[in-house]
Amino acid sequence: MTHAQIALAIGAAVGRDVAFVDVPPEAFAGALKGVLPEWQLSGLLEDYAHYARGEASAVLPTVKEVTGREARDVATFARDNAAAFGGGRGTPAD
Repeated sequence: MTHAQIALAIGAAVGRDVAFVDVPPEAFAGALKGVLPEWQLSGLLEDYAHYARGEASAVLPTVKEVTGREARDVATFARDNAAAFGGGRGTPAD
């Protein structure tokens, strides 16, 4: 699932357009410099580099193995937590 697909799911849940804008790492870092500690910013840049290379694309059955139930998909999660995303619907769920 891409960040753009996640944004679409959140947008559908809150009833308005939400878009993911992929910006160069330097712009991302510049926007968050002074907002996040340097160690956290470095970690985010590293995470997003992994995502860009597709290194987080595997889907594993771990949730079901640990909990005994299927994981929620992103659309369900977004609907369940629409209020947390500013949608005013529903209540945040666990």
